[in-house]
Amino acid sequence: MNRTRSHPGRGFSLIEAITVVGIIGILAAGVAPAMRSQTALRHAASVAESARLLRLARASAMATGEPTGLEVLVNEQTLRLVVSPVPGAGVATLTDPLGEPRPSIHVPSRFPGARLRAVTGGDGAVDQVTIWFSHAGEPQVRSEDGRLIGAFEQDATIEFEGDLSLSVRAVSGVIE
Repeated sequence: MNRTRSHPGRGFSLIEAITVVGIIGILAAGVAPAMRSQTALRHAASVAESARLLRLARASAMATGEPTGLEVLVNEQTLRLVVSPVPGAGVATLTDPLGEPRPSIHVPSRFPGARLRAVTGGDGAVDQVTIWFSHAGEPQVRSEDGRLIGAFEQDATIEFEGDLSLSVRAVSGVIE
């Protein structure tokens, strides 16, 4: 009896399998740099958003005459705009033009892969710092309930993963 294959050519040859593995390897090699690029963009975006929030706090303080600041909590990885309408009477979340409280920003959720690494206030405080601005746009040190303590003694800095940082200059209040 003559046996013949009922399904001739079924399956892949070794050359075909090696070719497919090679193509997948080439595609994977192209994806890795793109993923690193995405992470770098997210890190840069987190710094840009923090700078925007600091500028908004400064502009709000100058426009309303109420001390306004950016609360930076490294352990919680959050940024929150705050205001002290009556210094010494407490701190509240800054509201938007419609009167709604502005939401806190959780940095890793908003910018996946980005994290706050450290913050240092104008008085040397670390980890939980609020960077305050006066009605003249000058950086200030205030207590937890919003009472004025004094002017910045040093530049305030926010450090991010990826060796990026943001500074508020003690003398001028310039954000860079």
